[in-house]
Amino acid sequence: MTVKTDNNRKLSQLLTVGIMLILMLATIFVSGEILIRYLTRNDTNVIQVNGIAIPPLHPPLQQIRDSIENYKTQINHAPFIYDATLGWNNQPNFNEDGIIINSGAMRTRHEYELVPADDTLRIAIFGDSFTYSAEVPDDQTFSHFLETFLQEKGIRAEVLNFGVPAYGADQSYLRWLNDAVNYHPDIVILNYSTRMSSRSLNIFRVISSPETILPFSKPRFYLENGSLQLVNSPTIPLDEVVDTIQNFENHPLREYEYYYDDRYVDTWWRQSKFLSYVTESIRNTIVNYVGDSSPELIDVNKAIIQAFADDASNNNAIFVLGHMAARKNLSQTEDTIQYLQILTQFADQYPFIDGAKVLEQVEKANGWLPDGHYNGIGNQIVGDYFASQIIDCLDDTTCLPARFADNPVFRITPADS
Repeated sequence: MTVKTDNNRKLSQLLTVGIMLILMLATIFVSGEILIRYLTRNDTNVIQVNGIAIPPLHPPLQQIRDSIENYKTQINHAPFIYDATLGWNNQPNFNEDGIIINSGAMRTRHEYELVPADDTLRIAIFGDSFTYSAEVPDDQTFSHFLETFLQEKGIRAEVLNFGVPAYGADQSYLRWLNDAVNYHPDIVILNYSTRMSSRSLNIFRVISSPETILPFSKPRFYLENGSLQLVNSPTIPLDEVVDTIQNFENHPLREYEYYYDDRYVDTWWRQSKFLSYVTESIRNTIVNYVGDSSPELIDVNKAIIQAFADDASNNNAIFVLGHMAARKNLSQTEDTIQYLQILTQFADQYPFIDGAKVLEQVEKANGWLPDGHYNGIGNQIVGDYFASQIIDCLDDTTCLPARFADNPVFRITPADS
């Protein structure tokens, strides 16, 4: 009788605990649902909390219309313009708010002849907003400090900045093919940052980053029998962007848009904004701190790097890979930075400058802007480090261009200074 009573008591306790747990979870769920819906009550386009877009996602068509209309009415003041080959590019001859773009759409106040001077080392740099140096004036850019430090250390050099915000590695490569190659650089540096690799699988930035103000599409490489093939080239004209996205589910480009994924599927459980927020938060954490290990992402980026390097070599330029490390890389180890694993696979073939080596220095000097880009101090630290690495590479002749092999006249002697 006692044993039976004890068993009943234990069963009753278990049921009580179970009920309390269910009630607690239900309370958390209901409270979370109310909170998320309250926080997003005024959202008319993309529903976001703490910068996280909550699925099911729907392309923000009105936002895109507004962006296109604003672009058309303010085109003379737009820092970026539509480009049928690249998707978008820097606006030539732009000069506002400390941002200066020359006639060749480079981030600089200087103009350059197509052929460099006989005694000057010409370096062309490619990348996204880190290379471009977003939100800092002309005299605080990465390219400004790179050029300045090289000259101070005895190298007569000029740095041509072909960086463009929000670019992928694919657009950087296309800019080389369609533009920069004509300037005959001696050294070409392709700088990777946190999102450069993933953008190479993207066609519409608004699909991968719904909060964007860029309404443009971009070209996209894919692999067919190991060979790079290009789609969306020329890119979709602005007047056709809204209709294309509105009917994207059935569009031929749909299969090439990596980020038009299950987040755009309206499944039954996504009716809960709270569950969608939790699952998307977990997904973002994994992507941000572990990286996307998609085989296609890795293979396409490796193919782009190899094609870029081959073409640079065919045009008598030394190809260098660079890493413009972001603040979040401080909390990562090398083996968890997916795109860095791609770069290090080429370390035996090409010079590699890893900006992560001075990341702690940037952090200690408070070298960051609020949005995560380098400020002037950060660009100065990274520019100085890249300059020292390039000089070492010149000294061991790995980066010495053929035209200077017998007489490196770019080195400044006391008589020159």
